[in-house]
Amino acid sequence: MPEKRPSVLFVCYDNMGRSIIAQTLARRRWKSAVRIESAGFSRLAAARLAADPAVLKAVGTTSRRLSRHLDTLNLARFDLFVAMDDGVAVELVERDVPVEKLVVWDFADPDDYSVESYKVLAMEMARAIEALEIELRTFDFGRALSA
Repeated sequence: MPEKRPSVLFVCYDNMGRSIIAQTLARRRWKSAVRIESAGFSRLAAARLAADPAVLKAVGTTSRRLSRHLDTLNLARFDLFVAMDDGVAVELVERDVPVEKLVVWDFADPDDYSVESYKVLAMEMARAIEALEIELRTFDFGRALSA
């Protein structure tokens, strides 16, 4: 029987900045060993707007990325939820995400929304993703990540 891949959902308000950076970096790190998605819960996420071009440039991608609303996803499919801040975590708990599946980060969008500021944020998130790998290993998915 094939081994189940762990699944991680990165969540912020609009799904146009922080969660997209985290998703991009995690996909680069774990490739296909982990199923990775991102979403937001604001009206902007529901509007399917394009990601901030500064975000895409900061993480070195040119792929067009549209925001995705949390309500379009089956949350039961995810093993781990990463909230970009406390407010996002509260929203997830209110949507019945089990706290034992919730990791809360403390990343704010840069005040100036510049490419350079997003690059700094991306470097900080890369370190958080390394730490998140340890968290994932506490599930029964260790072999998927060590491949």
